[in-house]
Amino acid sequence: MQLSVLRGVAKLSLLPVPWGCSGRSHSRKQRVGISAVQAGDPPCSEIRTKRVMGRLKAVLRSQAPIAAGTDIFGGLWHLKALFESDRARPRTKTIRILSDMMNETRNFNMPALISSGPERMLERAKANGLVVPLDGYQIYIQGASPSGLTPRAWIVVKTFWGKYFAAAGAELVVYSAECDGGR
Repeated sequence: MQLSVLRGVAKLSLLPVPWGCSGRSHSRKQRVGISAVQAGDPPCSEIRTKRVMGRLKAVLRSQAPIAAGTDIFGGLWHLKALFESDRARPRTKTIRILSDMMNETRNFNMPALISSGPERMLERAKANGLVVPLDGYQIYIQGASPSGLTPRAWIVVKTFWGKYFAAAGAELVVYSAECDGGR
């Protein structure tokens, strides 16, 4: 996973690449953007959130897809390590994820696991050590497009992530197919 870092957007913005938030067809070469904004920063107003999301999307659009899969769990572990290494350690932390939310790695190939349902998927994530402890984190997910998925499959993926973040101790604030930064 390649990482790009934007400074000046917030205290920290991390963009694991590749990603696509266009609502177009669900291809194998997706890009995932994960940004982290530490709560010690000034409050994220709707205007600030739109500005941050707009800048993140602009950077992501300029980068070509380079990987066949998305490692969302790896991105979460990386962000946790960055947050935990910060000496200031704010009480709450915010992670904004711009992704179709389809983790596609060798040890958790989500498209192949959807038929087992969200509960069994969570059991597998736990068994593989993929549940990142995120106590005190707030999670905002945008771009979780249903493109290429049946309505049932999209609901399974959404339910899985809801259960995943609950098991991790985080609060899933937004899970949306939209890419609008104002949500």
